[in-house]
Amino acid sequence: MAQHPSLLDTDRELLTLLNKESRQTPSMLFDQAQSTDSKQYVQDRLKHLRDNGLAQRPGRGIYELTECGKRAAANLDLYNDDRDAFWNHVR
Repeated sequence: MAQHPSLLDTDRELLTLLNKESRQTPSMLFDQAQSTDSKQYVQDRLKHLRDNGLAQRPGRGIYELTECGKRAAANLDLYNDDRDAFWNHVR
């Protein structure tokens, strides 16, 4: 069975926030995030999302979801129920 990356609470929150309003900076996301009180942590989690093909940086300091990220944001309930099915659907 393939090993899929984990999505922490903050990851799922960032996916949701970027899905609601694309092209945000880490500062904008940090101001809205409720799952952390660390801007550095938001930046670290954005890197995790980028490394896993869910977010991209179309410009310096700006983040948006990839197509996979949009599918992930739309199916976060599936992640909680069946992570393998979630990743198969997202990819």
